[in-house]
Amino acid sequence: MLVISGTAQYCGEDGQYAKGDLHSFTMFSNDENFEGILDTIESYLNDLGWDDILVTETELIASDSGLEHQILKQAFDKAANEGMAVVVNNSPITSVA
Repeated sequence: MLVISGTAQYCGEDGQYAKGDLHSFTMFSNDENFEGILDTIESYLNDLGWDDILVTETELIASDSGLEHQILKQAFDKAANEGMAVVVNNSPITSVA
């Protein structure tokens, strides 16, 4: 499973996020060819109302055994079944260190 981490800006008009806020995300993909799925990643996030996507890290993991948070485990399982899943941190990024 490919794990993709980064940030994205919410551009939607409705939902639980404020338009223009930047949030961190973790995405799971059962297609492990990162370069080959860049357009798919962008389309997936755009369809959910996210843009200005910056991928900061990618990693391959064999199972969800190293994931400590239940929400991440659920996203791993969803990606295993549906191909892709994303978890967005509810708190926006307010400053850069």
